[in-house]
Amino acid sequence: MRRQVVELHTSGCLMTLAVPLALLVLFWSGIYLLNHFYIQNHINWRETLSRNGFSISPGALWWESKSLNPFFEKTGHIHRHFLSRWFTIGSHFGLLSCLCSFLFLVWNLLKMFISRNDATPSATMLTPIIPGVNLPFSQIFYFFGSLMLSGIIHEAGHALAAVVEKVEVKSFGMFLFLAYPGAFVQLKDDEDDDAGDVVTRGRRQPPSVVQQIKIVCAGAWHNAVLALLAYILWSCLPLFLSLAYYRVPHGLIITQLTPGTPFSNHLRVGDIVHSISEYPLIGKKSYRESVGYLMSDSYSSSYMCLPHSIITRYGNFSDDCCEHPRPGAQCFVVDGVQHQRLCGSAKTFLENTKEYCCPSSDLPCIQRHALCSDKSELIAVQPVLDKEDGVFMKISTDRGSFPFQGNPLSLWREVSMEELAPRWFNLLGSSLPLVLEKSMNYLASISGALALLNMAPGFYLDGQYAFDLFLKHYLEMRGKKRENTLWVVCTITTGLLLINMLLSIKSAF
Repeated sequence: MRRQVVELHTSGCLMTLAVPLALLVLFWSGIYLLNHFYIQNHINWRETLSRNGFSISPGALWWESKSLNPFFEKTGHIHRHFLSRWFTIGSHFGLLSCLCSFLFLVWNLLKMFISRNDATPSATMLTPIIPGVNLPFSQIFYFFGSLMLSGIIHEAGHALAAVVEKVEVKSFGMFLFLAYPGAFVQLKDDEDDDAGDVVTRGRRQPPSVVQQIKIVCAGAWHNAVLALLAYILWSCLPLFLSLAYYRVPHGLIITQLTPGTPFSNHLRVGDIVHSISEYPLIGKKSYRESVGYLMSDSYSSSYMCLPHSIITRYGNFSDDCCEHPRPGAQCFVVDGVQHQRLCGSAKTFLENTKEYCCPSSDLPCIQRHALCSDKSELIAVQPVLDKEDGVFMKISTDRGSFPFQGNPLSLWREVSMEELAPRWFNLLGSSLPLVLEKSMNYLASISGALALLNMAPGFYLDGQYAFDLFLKHYLEMRGKKRENTLWVVCTITTGLLLINMLLSIKSAF
């Protein structure tokens, strides 16, 4: 049975993944056909693209320009003293990040292997972002926008550091490769094998190793600062929005609902949700905790405490629905009575549940009630459900309580809630806090990941050049010894990075 469930889950993920792949193929096919059409019908099409800095190749769009060079040069010259110290701090951060990123890859890999051996859910911090699988299409603009902004800030760091160290910037550009947006900066003679063979203003002279380290580490340093600023803004959002929004005192406000789902049939944007299956919602963190509670063994094995009058009126002490399932009748077992079965309406029972409890000899309860608090008035019953059926949950709002059955993760993905509600009718709307929160979350996560992983001493990463300069300047290695050391470390790091990525992708399915 477990194998069938895993196969169904994997095939479902693959089917979901097929949609963005199909859209990607259609997009690039359209770009290719349009470009081919203009080349055939417009004689100067290639010259027009080239004159404006654009180039098109299979699966890639490029834009390169010198228009930003005056900005980098002016900023670098005016604030040279401050920026020199700024990038000195960044160079120390970058070299330290080389070690931290390597240790992180080792630690994350060990953590995944330990979780696999213990048969516990993997808690890896390196999670692949796959549109349609673990990235909802409704959040795809947050992801790509954050990725593009992080790339621009990264390359702007390299450009500013180069200007400060009197290395001439040739051009700045952006690209789209398949579905990956990014940016790049070209320095004079950047294509030379030695990273130091660059043209400096006033003389042809390679910058010192320390200057090269500043330039190489500047991108990751700017990504780290951007991630920190995004995290601070996210933490201070309630304070910044306090003039136009107030904190919901006893619950959370629904800001977004996915159309066409069972939740959208009963819940509305603007509803105040007070509790989920009697789990009180106090603050945004409690929403995530409530979903975790619904997925726990304590909840799946818990009993619903119902008044005798509800059982007598809406229930039937028989196992007819247990042996022969029928619509509107759910099978329940009664606590304390051996082999006692009960048939009744799950909707009615959920609406009238007073509290949740655990059987006397089972797992400890997450809720405060270990048993039904008043056995003379309440009867404890438990629904009989298979794992693939999900769980029963009751969402209590200011408009009443609504019962649902399914996977708690569906609730998390399809219903967005915030703790801030508009003070009065205004143009900002109730979804603004959610938009800002998601933007800051994505920006902090993506920019922070780029700061850490790009400094890993692996092939074709900034960390490779930073580690090479570290060996040259601090350890004073030369010739073959330095080349062999660099090759060994980069090979190990690249292998660790690939294994981490492959295992993380596998865990997503």
